[in-house]
Amino acid sequence: HDARRFTAWGRIDATRVLVGDMAGRLGVVVVKHDGKAVRAVEFEELGKTSVASTISYLDNGFVFVGSSFGDSALVRLLPNKNEETGEFVEVCHEFTNLGPIVDMCVVDLDRQGQGQVVTCSGALGDGSIRVIRNGIAINESADVELPGITGLWSMRAKSDDVFDKYVVQSFVSQTLVLAVADEEMREITISGFDQGSSTLYCANMQRDRLVQVTPTEVRMVDCATLKFVYVWRPADVGAEHNTARITKAHSDERNVLVACSGGLLVVLNVSSDAQK
Repeated sequence: HDARRFTAWGRIDATRVLVGDMAGRLGVVVVKHDGKAVRAVEFEELGKTSVASTISYLDNGFVFVGSSFGDSALVRLLPNKNEETGEFVEVCHEFTNLGPIVDMCVVDLDRQGQGQVVTCSGALGDGSIRVIRNGIAINESADVELPGITGLWSMRAKSDDVFDKYVVQSFVSQTLVLAVADEEMREITISGFDQGSSTLYCANMQRDRLVQVTPTEVRMVDCATLKFVYVWRPADVGAEHNTARITKAHSDERNVLVACSGGLLVVLNVSSDAQK
């Protein structure tokens, strides 16, 4: 092999050591022995990463490559070579590193009077130009596929609780409720809800009530028993609204505003004794 200057190393086990060089190449050194003496030392190149400043083997083939010259990365070692890249390394996640910043300037790229910082970041083979904008970044913590979902609401177990406990998910023909318990989420049944229908709106109300609005009715549920205490339907206004469907709903702590087909608009109030 050609001469290389290694910048970091990390042990996998007693006979294998990962090494990274100045060109950002990641390799493995394998020590072969017979239990008494070393018989051979072999090197195999695995793939390309940022120039490594530290290498930490985690478990199950996952390796953290920390870099002072570019972006750090969480990579996975593959048992077989990737046919597309020709490498044994797959990058799972990258951690942005602006340093070292060699030079910088402030420019208005969008010509909107808001300056943005353009930096010459990195070193060696990891040099890049970065644009830094003033704004809010969003980090994705989890990703769950929910095909057919039409609505999502969070609710507290009691009106005066600080944190939410329930997550209501509405689908085309059903409603699912998840509850937080012991730092985990599990599916539960709220007997006062119509979970066989889609939900248009859910919220906490005063006097420890939960409200669920479906296309056919408004259901008020007691937080303690999770049983419904009041149901309102468009037909309650008059027989001429028997076929009316609820299309939209919203609420504050005391009132629920319901819009129905046919131009019907109704306000339901949570009174001291029941609902009206």
